[in-house]
Amino acid sequence: MAHAGGKGTVAITRRLAEWVAALRLEEVPDDVVRHVKLGLLDTLGCGLFGSTLPWGQTVIRFAGTLGRGEEATVWGDGSLLPAANVALANGTLVHAFEMDDLHASGVLHPGSVTVTAAMAVAERRERGGGPPADGRSLLGALVAGYEVGARIGVACGYAKLRKGFHPAATTGVFCAAAAASRILGLDADATQDALGTAGTQASGLMAAQYGSMVKRMHMGLSAQSGIYGADLAAMGFRGVREVIEAPYGGFLSTLVGDAADPAFILEGLGERYELMGTGFKVYPSCGSSHTTIDALLAIRERCPDLSPEAVESVVVRTTTSTRDHVGWPYVPDTVTSAQMNLPYTVAALLADGALTVESFAEHRLREPRLVALAEKVHVEADPDLDRMGRDHRHTVRVTIRLTDGRQFEDSRTHARGTARVPISASDLEAKFTDLAGRVVGDDQAAAIREMVEDLEHLPTVSPLGDQMVRPPE
Repeated sequence: MAHAGGKGTVAITRRLAEWVAALRLEEVPDDVVRHVKLGLLDTLGCGLFGSTLPWGQTVIRFAGTLGRGEEATVWGDGSLLPAANVALANGTLVHAFEMDDLHASGVLHPGSVTVTAAMAVAERRERGGGPPADGRSLLGALVAGYEVGARIGVACGYAKLRKGFHPAATTGVFCAAAAASRILGLDADATQDALGTAGTQASGLMAAQYGSMVKRMHMGLSAQSGIYGADLAAMGFRGVREVIEAPYGGFLSTLVGDAADPAFILEGLGERYELMGTGFKVYPSCGSSHTTIDALLAIRERCPDLSPEAVESVVVRTTTSTRDHVGWPYVPDTVTSAQMNLPYTVAALLADGALTVESFAEHRLREPRLVALAEKVHVEADPDLDRMGRDHRHTVRVTIRLTDGRQFEDSRTHARGTARVPISASDLEAKFTDLAGRVVGDDQAAAIREMVEDLEHLPTVSPLGDQMVRPPE
């Protein structure tokens, strides 16, 4: 490959920057706009719920120590802080309970980085006395961030996951930088610098899934990095101009290597919207466990007398990637590790008959019955599934053997809630109302939903931020 910037190098970063800067919302198909609005609604609900959790509250307190300036709103809490610090807090809140949107092929949670960066910068514009960003501006920023991230994610996310990077965090900086650049009105040159400065901050290790709280914070750090990139670019700061494609030290060459598919990033840009592959989670656990959950729920329908005590064993055959990601033997630790662990997730589902927020309550993690049930779950890599390619990364073949000798099987390739098996808008609205209503009440949740539905007619973004605050008791 040629040296960065030399003959033979495809100018991926530049082409993306030009597309972001020139994007016109009126040219974006209606179904794409509707999908992005659903992503916004889902993200807001997840963020409000995340504000109630201990690790979310810790990061809110931490963000408050980083500087002063009443620029944007910390969701749930209501504090006004500098925009980049608000993005750190809100991005963490959205990813705080494994409920945020997921682009499965890109291994990306676009809302947690795109929405949080765009809204923080939009609020800052208005509160700082500048021309306010209206709902159409916000929508354009969200389309830009979701699409840039989805394309980069599909090109390299799966390979990054296999190497041990957290793809959503590393790719997420580009979502945030693109969205923030749009809100700031940066031209193509500055947007290229914003992507370059954000991209060199890309970080996140998947070992964070084993017991730490920091996995939640990965998305907040990425959102913050994106704003840093855009703000510095607005001041004339030069970033890595070929940050994505540089053959030495570039994003693809360093984090992915030869497994990347750089051509995909620009293929059909502006004509085909890869962001439509974003799905919405219906279970509060790692997305790699959702096909197994669907299979088990189908088995329960065929075996209504299925009880935890009747289970002799559960065998989940899947890809090596999914086994490595979620299939390790369960050892009670934190909520994070339980949500990322397939044996615990299976045990909780079998015990509760459904998988809900309460299934991952702290006091449940060491229940002897759940621990014993998790020990009966065996996750095995199937070479035949590996050979089917990354579109089958989450494929599972689940077998339950009961103590009375009966055996039930079910197979799934794509989970409910993904783009291949989508849920309805009403189902997503019900999820939002459940999560947001716990924090701000049903009436305020309804007001947020109405603002999102009518976003293109919203004269300013700040009223939406104002609704994202827990009412006084």
